[in-house]
Amino acid sequence: MRWWDRYTDPAPERNIHNRPPSEWARYFDAVQVAAQRAKNAYLNRHFGLDGHRAAEYRYGERLEAEAQEWALAFREAAAQGPDPLVQELYGGLRLVLPPRLHRLVHDGRREEGERAEMLLDQIGHGSLPYEAGWNTTQQAAFADMAHEEVFAPVLGDGEVTHLSFRVRLAAGQEVPPHDLRATWLTYVNSPGWGWS
Repeated sequence: MRWWDRYTDPAPERNIHNRPPSEWARYFDAVQVAAQRAKNAYLNRHFGLDGHRAAEYRYGERLEAEAQEWALAFREAAAQGPDPLVQELYGGLRLVLPPRLHRLVHDGRREEGERAEMLLDQIGHGSLPYEAGWNTTQQAAFADMAHEEVFAPVLGDGEVTHLSFRVRLAAGQEVPPHDLRATWLTYVNSPGWGWS
């Protein structure tokens, strides 16, 4: 939030949260944008930041009115998206490990395979991060975890380990139901089992 408060180029008012819904309502869900804007306003107040309030468009309008006015204009942006049948996809998972196990899995003197087995024993074989967005690059998976770390920090004792998974459907395997976006997808109601 402090970084954004200092941001000047390109102008922060070009962000969709600060523009009239007529410019973005065909591509972004008004409820979601309004909720994000409300959260930003709360965090700005919490940190004592201006948050470019002068540039905000209709700052503070009720979420319900915004949604009702623009819901009919909303259209999903057309996007090709990744093909899970032919592309390897990457998802991320944050684990809070007991201190002793954390030291073992981060011990560079041990073989990678041995450390991977320790982690799999801890989380269970075949248990993948079913709520994660599956990205086309490993870097994007780690970026998702960094974003999650900011907005949903892990509380309590234990060390946090960040894992990335690489998954590709087996030849002839049926593609599970999924929700496709431009560079990532989510598997709908997937329990995360039966994958390798």
